[in-house]
Amino acid sequence: FKEPAKWPLIPPWWLLSSPQAAALLNVTPATLHNWRVRGEGPVAVPPMYLKPTQGDPIYYLYGKVRSWAAERLSLTYVMADQCQDFFNSVDPRLHELFSSWRGGAKNFNMLFEADHKRARNGKKTTFLSPEQLHEMDIYYSRQPRQWQPIPID
Repeated sequence: FKEPAKWPLIPPWWLLSSPQAAALLNVTPATLHNWRVRGEGPVAVPPMYLKPTQGDPIYYLYGKVRSWAAERLSLTYVMADQCQDFFNSVDPRLHELFSSWRGGAKNFNMLFEADHKRARNGKKTTFLSPEQLHEMDIYYSRQPRQWQPIPID
């Protein structure tokens, strides 16, 4: 956590699979599972918010994983701060466009999908660089389908 360059540039409200979260925390998926069972690790997303899939994988909010890691170092990195930092690092105009980070999350997803489609069609993107799209696409393509919005706080 002390090296922010090691954390990928993805929206804090996106979901990570259990193996992805374990890799970011530099632990094995088994360790993450043990922490979850003992109530010691980052909080997983309750399955009632996600459409059932084969094997029922466990997912974590990226922002919650980062907050949990920060707490281990006696730091505080709340979701609102993460969203603000994310918008500023992607494009400072984004932070100015969104009055709240919750509304910004929804609107950013629409902007991301539009830029993603433009890039696939060989057109110039509006807000995201091709490098940013590529980095985020690895996680975007693995986002599970949701039944209902996940409560972030």
